[in-house]
Amino acid sequence: MQLTDRQQRIFQLVLEGYISSGQPIGSAWVVAHLSGEISSATVRTELVALEQAGLIRAPHTSAGRIPTEEGYRHYIETFMHPARVDREMEIVEHELDAADDSPEEKVRHIARELSQLAGNVVMVGIDPRSLYATGMSRMYESPESADTELMRTVSHALDRADELMDELFDVASHTDVKILIGKENPIDENLSLMVTTYATSEGARIMALLGFMRMRYDRNIALMQAMKRLLEG
Repeated sequence: MQLTDRQQRIFQLVLEGYISSGQPIGSAWVVAHLSGEISSATVRTELVALEQAGLIRAPHTSAGRIPTEEGYRHYIETFMHPARVDREMEIVEHELDAADDSPEEKVRHIARELSQLAGNVVMVGIDPRSLYATGMSRMYESPESADTELMRTVSHALDRADELMDELFDVASHTDVKILIGKENPIDENLSLMVTTYATSEGARIMALLGFMRMRYDRNIALMQAMKRLLEG
């Protein structure tokens, strides 16, 4: 479906509002954030059209809408731009300089920083057969952590991090950060995966970020790109 400018604007409000709040977005919220430019009736009509297009859905427990897997994909492919993370990276680089870590500890340090800033699980290759994984506790800060089955999946992925190496290499982009949402994600269809490789003198290593579909894709991809440069520096 080709969205009109108005539909695109409303969809972006729903998606970004949901990512920010974790709560389904209703028509009244959209009208308020459009400063009354569009009537409630028109907004409701457009929300129905977006739902029919498969970009948003209404959870059973709410009259509001949340993005679908296809909705997140549409956002990434059409109007997402990496956020600015210059200030955060200045702090990270300063901490790395002060720490004077060994090469292996530097990798772990960067993984922990990425996990803290993104609020997601991070897995980074230490050597050709070993992944360092961190960040499970960050996942519990999100409302989605109430889903015990989903959290068990994340925990299981961490437990078998080394076994995931080949799967991650199979789907990784060696030049940029690849985003795999839902059914594209080899780990679990209810999660999103960002994955890339970074170059070392001994060959490519994996760097991956695993989280709920509701994440700041614009911020996380910028952080991944910046951390990749640090690892290769």
